[in-house]
Order: sequence, then C-alpha cells, then structure tokens
Amino acid sequence: MTPGRNAALLAGQTALAQKIYAVLPAERTTAFTALRIAQAMKDTTGASPDIHTMRGCLRRLREAGLIKEVVPGSFRRIEVKEKLTMTNQGQQMMSNTFHGKEPVDVLGGTKQAAPMDVLAIIAEKVRTVMAGLGTLAEEIDQAAIMIEERAAADAKELAKVKQIATLLKELG
Repeated sequence: MTPGRNAALLAGQTALAQKIYAVLPAERTTAFTALRIAQAMKDTTGASPDIHTMRGCLRRLREAGLIKEVVPGSFRRIEVKEKLTMTNQGQQMMSNTFHGKEPVDVLGGTKQAAPMDVLAIIAEKVRTVMAGLGTLAEEIDQAAIMIEERAAADAKELAKVKQIATLLKELG
C-alpha cells in the first residue's frame, strides 16, 4: 500500500479508529490483541475506550485494508511501501537496453541474451510448468478415483460387520 492510499483510507476513519491505528505495531513479527491495544492507548493517550467500540473500530480498519488480523484476535498494520520511481538516467538505460539488440541478464542466470531470447526462455519455462501441471492433474484424478473405490469397499465391509454384530446380538 502506498503512503497516499494509506493516508486517504485513514482519513475516512473515526478519530478513535485513527488513535487505535496509531498504537498498532507495523512490524511483521508483532501483533497486538484487543486488550493490549487498550493498554497501549491508555499508556499513550490516557484514553480507555470501551472494548466493544474498539473491536468495531478494529473491524472497520481491517475492512478498509489498513490492518491485518494475523491470527484471530491479533492485529497489526499493513506495510506501507514507497512507490519506486525511475530516475531519468534509469529510464534512459531501460530504453537503450530494450530498444536495441544490446544483451541483458537472463533471469536466474549469468548468461547474456537479447531481450527476445529472454522472452523465449521464459515462454519455454511456462510451457514446461504447464505440462507438469497437466500430469499433476491426471495424478490427482487417479488418486480421487482410488480413494472413492476404497471408500466403497470400506462401506461394504462396514455393512458386513454391522450384519455380523446384529446376528451376534440375536444369538447372545
């Protein structure tokens, strides 16, 4: 999410929701529960909002895409990233590289190839992956058929066991 989008979404929230957002952690390794958020708000602003109101604000922030519920009941902010912009020199290098026949690095390797060759290599990788996916789909179908056959056989055996159990009850 870009900083501008984040600011616009946050501006549409209530004052309490904005305060709650301010105390939430942004680190990927940390998440706050509602009680921890209430404690952090009390420590920073001195306010102690109603827990139900706070949960409603958390729900609205989550629906707006400003926060993420990492695990049920634990929240953290969505990462805000700066949009990368190219300098004039970078744009010039890109136009020289892609419009000319100048070699460029092949993805994942140290070989040099023309841009059209790079596209051909990527297309071949996609074809290989697609062929593998077709084979995988066939294996999944075969496994499903085998599981269905086993389930039918197990159902027949279960019926026999139940029949034997009823016969034993009648005899005993």
